[in-house]
Amino acid sequence: MSKRRITVGASAAGVLAAAAITAGAIAPANADLAPRKNDVVGVGSDAVQNAIDFLADGVTLNGKKYPGYNATAKKFLLDDIDASGDANGGTTPNATVTLQAGTSPVRRPDGGGAGVAALIADGASGKDNDLIDFARSTTPLTAAQETQAQANLGTYLDWVTLATDTDYIATTTASHAPSVLTPADVLAIYTGKVKTWSDLATFRQTEAGASSLSPWTPDPSWAGDTIIAFYPQNGAGMQTVFLNGLTAANGGTKVGTTNLGSNALQVKQNDPTTLLDPSKAINPSTGASYGFAADQAADVIVPIPQSKYNLFQAGYYQDGSKVYSAAPGSQSTIGNTGWKLQTSAGSFSQQYEFDIFFRAKDLTAKAAWQPGSKLNWVQTLFYNTSQYANPSYKPTKKQAKKHPKVATPFAFSPKGQAILKALGLTPQPYSLKTQANTVG
Repeated sequence: MSKRRITVGASAAGVLAAAAITAGAIAPANADLAPRKNDVVGVGSDAVQNAIDFLADGVTLNGKKYPGYNATAKKFLLDDIDASGDANGGTTPNATVTLQAGTSPVRRPDGGGAGVAALIADGASGKDNDLIDFARSTTPLTAAQETQAQANLGTYLDWVTLATDTDYIATTTASHAPSVLTPADVLAIYTGKVKTWSDLATFRQTEAGASSLSPWTPDPSWAGDTIIAFYPQNGAGMQTVFLNGLTAANGGTKVGTTNLGSNALQVKQNDPTTLLDPSKAINPSTGASYGFAADQAADVIVPIPQSKYNLFQAGYYQDGSKVYSAAPGSQSTIGNTGWKLQTSAGSFSQQYEFDIFFRAKDLTAKAAWQPGSKLNWVQTLFYNTSQYANPSYKPTKKQAKKHPKVATPFAFSPKGQAILKALGLTPQPYSLKTQANTVG
């Protein structure tokens, strides 16, 4: 999230200070950092947040710098609010955030589903509060969500898909799991049909297509261990992505949270901490420990996206348990040492989207966002309906002379696309999705 200091004006500060001295108290010098009015504010998916964080503020990955939009913003900024309140994606139950300077803190939307819900709830009876501008999500909108958005905000929601990514099963490098967990394996584990590694071995002998799998026999010393099957918390779009993968493995018959077995437990999405040390696993809703031991790590499986793994591999995340210091050797990165993704042929996987949802009326707003520009914030950052803003549009000489090219929205510009590719994402075509043509 972009940061700035909000200070009290000189004359006002003097009055407040005098009042504080008179009252025998000390007044605070500044308020919490928060987006200003007219800054663009986004909330939602943990899986998508890094991509938008980097589009906003830039990033250095593998020794290369990728500048973000805010480096050249004329006045107003793109503010991307992290899902959990922990920049590494750790669990912080019921964390709050100030959506706009001068307003009270509210519960931070943690996950794509929660982010979309918060955007839709940013208004009532058609009266728009306009504190949240867009939501990050990994799943398309539903007809029910569009209907509620119209009722609350007085407008439907439109969206763009920036990129796609793939969700895989992660294990420790010393995992008891076979090198390939098939979609059938994962479905059986999470729905409780398979509870131990011995159960999995028996299941593999009878499941369809088992003959194509490499022979696998669990060691007797741990064959009876219960498989700890973590999955993303309620409100996370990645929970829906994962359940969609289970549904596909189930021949299209829907799998929801009520279909899961007792060994399937929610944890903060995309956080390998609980994979490497399950004693740190807590229920995201209550903050209560599940009571596992650290030495049960070899029994844990959990879905984690490829792009998140890439960030750990690049050494982007630093150990938050250490007090900050710029002194050499004082900080350490959280890498992918000790864990891996199952990406081999035949492994469970589920592709998903990096979606940005916004009010349809914001796309067509006449008011310019930045000084000296004719474009509103949606047109500046994510989508412009003008064909001349399309990065793939090739005008004739006559057209180019008559209609000078409109700036491509930053997310689809060469700089924006370079950031998405650096994360290992697959950028998607420049297109707009609306209530009329894409709602599921």
